[in-house]
Amino acid sequence: MENAVPITFWCVGLYASGSTWIFNAAKKIAVAAGMNPGLVSCFATNRQDLVFPRGSRTAIVKTHGLPGDVIDFLAGQSRAIWLSVRDPRDCIASLMTYQDCSFDEALEMTEDAAKTSLSIIELSQTIIFRYEDNFFDKSSTLDAIAASIGCGVAPNDRVRIFAETRRSAIEAFIGTFPTLSSVVTQPEPGHLVDTDSQWHTHHIGRTGEVGRWRKLLSTSQTQIVNRKFEETMKRFNYDILS
Repeated sequence: MENAVPITFWCVGLYASGSTWIFNAAKKIAVAAGMNPGLVSCFATNRQDLVFPRGSRTAIVKTHGLPGDVIDFLAGQSRAIWLSVRDPRDCIASLMTYQDCSFDEALEMTEDAAKTSLSIIELSQTIIFRYEDNFFDKSSTLDAIAASIGCGVAPNDRVRIFAETRRSAIEAFIGTFPTLSSVVTQPEPGHLVDTDSQWHTHHIGRTGEVGRWRKLLSTSQTQIVNRKFEETMKRFNYDILS
């Protein structure tokens, strides 16, 4: 199989910021626009994950934290970059609540993702989606994604895709995991992931609560996060004193 360098669209963001929603919405839009022949998608952590087979024409790539060389490659290759952001304190609180991470693990994971996000925030092809704006509950977000791909989304497709990306529909899909060949076991006990959609079993039962960190993080933990993410919060317009 020969390697291909397809037209690339990059979905990147902080953990628990809605990036998986964008990833799936973008794939559905691309298919509806007739881009299915040669369409590939993946979750990438290194350069090898971005080696695609012969015949690949369009790639939709999802990531969080990345090595510098992979960031540079995707920044240069991507026609559009969809960057989802969220208050880092809530990202950490979400990782601790739904992915069984310790505070230190959540802090490290969020820091890695933030570094990647900050490195591409000023690029001309970067479009920022802010979690607190509830972009995932607005059908207009589908139009914004479609426009950045360079296609439209027909009214009937918009209605269908919006319905397919409601929390209830996503949780119903996750409920079918035992029947899917694309589902694999994660290192965390009891966690499964669908390698095609990147939905995990830990996506079930989330409330999307904004400000959860106020109840979950101790005063000392909050001070650590505020200190480590001062620049990130400033660049993403989050008030460190909130």
